Amino acid sequence: MENPAMSVAARLSEVAEPTIRQPVAPPSSGRPIDLVHLARQTCGDRALERSVLSMLARQIEAAETELRRLPASERAPLVHGLKGTARNVGAFTLADAAADLEAGPASGERFDALIAAMVATRLYAAALV
Repeated sequence: MENPAMSVAARLSEVAEPTIRQPVAPPSSGRPIDLVHLARQTCGDRALERSVLSMLARQIEAAETELRRLPASERAPLVHGLKGTARNVGAFTLADAAADLEAGPASGERFDALIAAMVATRLYAAALV
């Protein structure tokens, strides 16, 4: 009868080193909206995707107007909602910019970055509708 410890050691020595794979970015992750994520969220329903994109563009436009009007101390609820909406549809750059402003609401640089992400996402969404 074989020694069980030896048997395990022998088997472990025969196992090949695992291949380390670099993470692969989703195909559309470099765009303002990850369309692969959006397709998953809408179960591939193109009409629903267009509807979501249209609503997103309108919501971003309204939110941008409101954010510019509000003092920094009152932006948190709107920024938080924008972050959640953006993540749900795959607008991860926008969501990250919203999270950054949420963490530092008085930062002019973070505010400008959020506005830039909002504009880029809104224009991209509108172009797809």
